Amino acid sequence: MDTRPVAGQAASRDGSITVRTTEQGIPTELHIDPSEMQRPPEVLARRLTDLCKQAAVRAGYERRRQLAEQGVDPTVLSYLQLPTLADVQAIEVSEDEDA
Repeated sequence: MDTRPVAGQAASRDGSITVRTTEQGIPTELHIDPSEMQRPPEVLARRLTDLCKQAAVRAGYERRRQLAEQGVDPTVLSYLQLPTLADVQAIEVSEDEDA
C-alpha cells in the first residue's frame, strides 16, 4: 500500500499567491508576490488560510483516489472521512464566489 505523503496545491485566481500543503492543510511551500504585501494583514491572512484549506481538500481527495485505486473498500474510505470529488468541486465553487 502506498503511504507516501500527499500534497495539495492551490493558487489565487491571479497567481499572486501559491501554496502547497499536507493533507492536514499545513503549508510546506508558499509563494507570495510582493504586490500582495500591500493588502491589509487580515485580508492576506484570510487569503492564505482559504488557499491552505483548498489545497488540503485537494490533497485529501488525492489520498482517497489513491486508496480506492489500491482496492480499499468504499465503506472503509467513508469511515476515513477523506474529501470526495464533490468536496473539491464545492470548495472551488466557493472560491469563485468569493473572488
